[in-house]
This record gives sequence, C-alpha cells and structure tokens, in this order.
Amino acid sequence: MSRFAPLLVLVLTLIIGMFIGSILTVRLRLPRESLTLSSAASTPTIPVITIGRLGNEIKGQTTGDVRIFAGSKEIIPDASGAFRITLPTWTTDVTVTVPTGMRFVASKNGKRFYPVLSAAGSAIAPANRVYFATKEEARAAGFSAG
Repeated sequence: MSRFAPLLVLVLTLIIGMFIGSILTVRLRLPRESLTLSSAASTPTIPVITIGRLGNEIKGQTTGDVRIFAGSKEIIPDASGAFRITLPTWTTDVTVTVPTGMRFVASKNGKRFYPVLSAAGSAIAPANRVYFATKEEARAAGFSAG
C-alpha cells in the first residue's frame, strides 16, 4: 500500500481540486447581456453640414442634430435642413484728395517718404499723411527716401 499512497494522494487532490473549481466557476459566472438589433432607419445619423458660397451668401444643408452659429448669432435651418447666411458687404475703397502740387507723402508716424502714387504711398492712412512738393522738403522735415 505504501507504494500506491503517493499516487492515491495525487488522484484525490485532483478530484477535490476539480470539484472545488467547478463550484467556484458556477458561482463566478456573470449573466449574459441580451443583444437587441434594430433596423438602420432607427439609428441616429451623424451630424453633417455641407456649405457652399454664392456671391455674398453662404448656403448649406444639415443632416442630424446640429447647432450653427455665425459669430454670436444662431442660424436655424428650415425643416429640410437648408440654411442661408447673408454676408455683410464691406468696401475697401478710400478716396484721398492730394493737395495740388504735392508729389511726395510720408506718415507722421514713420521715417520715410514715398511718391504719392506709389504702392507704399497709397498704403498710408489718410489721417497720418504729410505731403511734400519736393524731395528736399521731405528731407528737411526729417524723412528719408523710401
């Protein structure tokens, strides 16, 4: 019997281990969650905004639940999801009257003078313009050629 004792202990240990393991496995099993499938028509759509520009208007179309703002103003699409934003019109034309005989201009905030009709001369803000008839007058006022 002493010859079979280690084998008997091993077999009993395995049987007891399997019994205890099956009890723990049964107690630790989590309930399965049910899975419900629905048709694609009932799933929410991804919010999409399509934007295009036409002249001074921005036109667009939305799908899904979205909020649209232009600055701080909320844009509310119609029932089909279409919306339109009218852009403000800005004018960049500035009319400057050059005194008769003045051929050069400088900015009272700058150090250089330019020909009145040059790009640099035209870029000077009307409120900052100082005019000169000659280059010598501009240099005498402390300006250098630009």
